Amino acid sequence: SARSARDRDRLRQQVLEGLGWRIHRIWSTDWFRRPEIELGKVESAIRMARSPAGAPPPDPSPERGNAVKPLERKPEPEEEAVAPTRLYRVASLRIDRPGTPLHQTPPGTLAKWIARAVEVESPVHLAEVIVRVRTAAGVRRSGSRIRAQMALGAQAGADQRLYRIDAGDFLWRLDHGAVEVRRRDGELPGSLRDPARIASEEISTALMHVVRASYGIEPDDAVREAVRLFGYKRGGWERFRRVLDELVAKGEIERVGSILLGASTSP
Repeated sequence: SARSARDRDRLRQQVLEGLGWRIHRIWSTDWFRRPEIELGKVESAIRMARSPAGAPPPDPSPERGNAVKPLERKPEPEEEAVAPTRLYRVASLRIDRPGTPLHQTPPGTLAKWIARAVEVESPVHLAEVIVRVRTAAGVRRSGSRIRAQMALGAQAGADQRLYRIDAGDFLWRLDHGAVEVRRRDGELPGSLRDPARIASEEISTALMHVVRASYGIEPDDAVREAVRLFGYKRGGWERFRRVLDELVAKGEIERVGSILLGASTSP
């Protein structure tokens, strides 16, 4: 029930220490950089735990070469482990349609309606915007003629610089800042649960957070945790994995063996 993995981790340690256990921690990045030194610190901590209370631990074994002192540095400050998420906000449109079928509505008029949805839901896939507009217009289905006309309207709005459209048909506010992770759980339209309608940048934000907060994680675990941030119980793995591979290829996430590290924490 703890609000973050870090809280759960600390709670476990407090319980164990209350039962008489002694805890020795190893930073994952230190283990990847210098495993032999960290292993020496573990052995030193074990010798200290076996020594009578108050007695100094024996010197490290000469077989290990250089003497290794017990861990002396203070723990480094941890990043906030709480994921940067919020509930997805759905635009509620009100449109006046004076008897004109939606597929015959001028592109300029559609562009204005689309811009209202983008203002609330940016970044939002064009297919999702079509659902908002035709729902507001009282149309039950998005036929091929409606989709084609909406595409013209979307392009008209981009030409007027009401918003921008990227190569993946995602519409963005021109002033869009940092990308947040938006949960798709709760009473939201079922179409939002399609991972194909999540912008790659939003998935990237989730993956980067998971990797940095874990101080080292395997790819499948990183994908699983990122999927959970969106409120999905299953599904979406292939799309999330493709985005993860892109982040690794660009050097924003580093792979050390089978472990992923944030670029800022890698050796």
